[in-house]
Amino acid sequence: MSAVLWETHMEKVNIAEKFARISEYWKPYIAAELNGQLVKLDKLKGEFVWHHHANEDEMFLVVKGKFRIEFRDETVHLGEGEFIVVPRGVEHRPVADEEASHAAEAADLPQNWLNQLRTGRLQLLRPIYLALCRQPARRAEAARLYRQHREGYHPIARQQLERLFREQGVAIEEVKPLGLGRRPT
Repeated sequence: MSAVLWETHMEKVNIAEKFARISEYWKPYIAAELNGQLVKLDKLKGEFVWHHHANEDEMFLVVKGKFRIEFRDETVHLGEGEFIVVPRGVEHRPVADEEASHAAEAADLPQNWLNQLRTGRLQLLRPIYLALCRQPARRAEAARLYRQHREGYHPIARQQLERLFREQGVAIEEVKPLGLGRRPT
């Protein structure tokens, strides 16, 4: 196995192959990052929680099956090859009566993705940290999360992530508080 896990290069993505590797519902797999947006692949079945995204729109593209997006005042049914863009701030809930697969694009990092960082799932680490680092208001959060969890990451992942932080200009060293002891005389 190569020590370099992530390089900046163009790579085609086989969607069917990626979906075949997804075994859990409502746990998005990050397939790519583009212009600060995360392209996610996910399998759905059942109801998701009501939620909204304060800072960005979210796109749902049905790849296989069908599902609906419920809004407080209407419901939109989607079939294979159809998509909808949910504007920022609009409360919604995806619901799939049968298994469905979809691709989505969003810039935020929902709590379950941050939980993935904590468990160190290698295929998720770099795109999530990269998205955080590219948002100036979230750089400190990225560094804090990395410091908190780095010991649980594989050494190669740590090496690659630390290189990413350097490239993005994010300091990951822990800031030591100033002591309040006596001054030297």
